[in-house]
Amino acid sequence: MPSKVELGIYEVNSKYIEDLSSNGIPHTTIIVFNREFEFSSQGLTSIIPAGTSFKGLPNKVINMGVTEIDEETFKDYLEGLRNDFHASRFNKYSYNGNKFSEKTLEFLNGSPFPAFLKQIQLDPLGVGFNVNMNQPTQNVIYNPTNLGVSSYNSVNNLPPYPTINIISLDMLRSVITTNYKSILMTVSPYTTYSSNELELSKAFYELSIERGQPGRNVGFMRLDLKLNKDIAQMLGLNDLTPTSFVVFKNGAVLNIWQDNNVLNTMNALKDFLNN
Repeated sequence: MPSKVELGIYEVNSKYIEDLSSNGIPHTTIIVFNREFEFSSQGLTSIIPAGTSFKGLPNKVINMGVTEIDEETFKDYLEGLRNDFHASRFNKYSYNGNKFSEKTLEFLNGSPFPAFLKQIQLDPLGVGFNVNMNQPTQNVIYNPTNLGVSSYNSVNNLPPYPTINIISLDMLRSVITTNYKSILMTVSPYTTYSSNELELSKAFYELSIERGQPGRNVGFMRLDLKLNKDIAQMLGLNDLTPTSFVVFKNGAVLNIWQDNNVLNTMNALKDFLNN
């Protein structure tokens, strides 16, 4: 028997929702089988009846059609997501409840995630969306001899290459607002071996040589999460975050990728640069 599928939308109007999403982007949940399912810093959870959690009632509920999937099959589906949507992977900027909602709608009946939610861009650094690319927010002069040296071997094993070691928020703002597109690779001594960092670093080096030449309007950066915890926090990351790639367009965060597979990651970055 078909079951109704709904999307619960929670506007960012309380501290609770601010912890689940960012910069005005609503938090979403899936309502099906008389329960509300969501992904948050607690991992995957279900609420019965819908709207009775600490968040209160959704501001909006959108009818997403019906599903022919039965409840037992849906439970098996959720069980299969436990690792991908583990609490430790939650990131309110890049891997949040909307990721779960989008994936689950596709499973239940193939409904697309609402375009008006996908089109909202992120701006955790507060630089604004309508940036004059010829006017950096700060007049920062880069001195390559005074950028600081990372404190662990995986970085020091690599030759010098055309990326900027970010050591302040002003530096980051200047790079992303003076380049149409930018890529920030994050590294940490705590995840050097677990996140294939050295191989990713070598591939990123080669990409920066190929695409980071003067006049290309593309910025390549590295950020040590352990040494720059304030910037990491603004990006929703910490010094235990696996090697990640934060991509910026027009001065705003567009996406954050985490994938140990070098080929997959570089292909994604090239697609970003080409489109």
